[in-house]
Amino acid sequence: MKVKLLIIVFFVYQINFAQYKLEAGKFVINNDGEFNTGFNSGNVASMIMGYDGRTGFVKFGTHTGNGHRDNIIYMRGMDGNVGLGTNSPRAALDVAANIQDGVLGTVFGRLPQGNDVGEGTFLGVRGYNTSIVDGKSFSIEHSFYGITNSSINFVRGSSTIGGGIAFNTNKNEEQMRIDASGNVGIGTKTPNYKLDVQGGISAESLYVKKLDITNDGVHNSSINSGGVASINMGFDGITGFVRFGAHTGRGFKDNILYMRGMDGNIGVGTGSPDSKLTVAGNIHAQEVKVTISAGVVPDYVFANGYKLKPLQEVEEYIKHNKHLPEIPSAQEIEKNGLMLAEMNMNLLKKIEELTLHAIDQQKDIKKLIEVVEEQSKRLNSLENK
Repeated sequence: MKVKLLIIVFFVYQINFAQYKLEAGKFVINNDGEFNTGFNSGNVASMIMGYDGRTGFVKFGTHTGNGHRDNIIYMRGMDGNVGLGTNSPRAALDVAANIQDGVLGTVFGRLPQGNDVGEGTFLGVRGYNTSIVDGKSFSIEHSFYGITNSSINFVRGSSTIGGGIAFNTNKNEEQMRIDASGNVGIGTKTPNYKLDVQGGISAESLYVKKLDITNDGVHNSSINSGGVASINMGFDGITGFVRFGAHTGRGFKDNILYMRGMDGNIGVGTGSPDSKLTVAGNIHAQEVKVTISAGVVPDYVFANGYKLKPLQEVEEYIKHNKHLPEIPSAQEIEKNGLMLAEMNMNLLKKIEELTLHAIDQQKDIKKLIEVVEEQSKRLNSLENK
């Protein structure tokens, strides 16, 4: 009977605005004669509907035990936003407090697409209550029509100080993880180093302490160790090359070792090698082996029929040219350099020719000695008569 009377009185109140307040026990209804109406139940719970000068609203409040709290739920008419714990919601649902239901706490909001609300596209947070070691405890997820395709996951560790963060993409598959020790893994869930990458790396520049690795995005790469040594690999417009440089103590020196791809030539101390090995400096070695083609070694000098130049002819050549036959002049050596294999073979040839001349001279000397001895015998014989 009381309920029926209350309903009748309520409708009468709605029709007759001359009556601004209605009480039924400790349930009170107030109206300001214009837009604002309040419902209050014994000062422990309330609902207010009204207009704040900009928009209509509905808000619910209740007593906390220490005082009355407005805006436990606030609904704003101008944009349809709902606030929990706030009267200035900035989204369709704005929660100014923690969310937890003991098992699964989830808040998702539709993403705007242009001027329209995204159909089926949501971004939100999800809480997981799990005791599984390394299991997710909290996630920020992006979903499309109920399927999570990317997320940031806070991973529970085996102790209160463990845990990590995992980043998922491509149907919510894990791509990167930061573990409890600060190791970062890309393509692996168990990184063993500060950066552990399972796969290739592409970068224009990579700096590791004093080791600097750079690339121009085309052909040329450089590895520099603290400005004291470097390796350059690239293309100079004609050929590929590899060049090693180092600091000398007085300045940086390129081309300590230079390798050219076009012809395979190698330069030591030079960037323009004209042979398989070009050395711009001295060479120190215990032994050097030179391979000689067949027929080049001048043992043919000792063959029968070899025409040995007479010493008189050699003398005339030296007087005219100022150097031995088949030996380059000083001017030629200064201009063109010295071919060691060729020079050694020519010198060996001259030694062999000189040996033949010495043998011939020895024969002549022996004959002269024999003649002198014969003449000496005759002279002695004449003197004894």
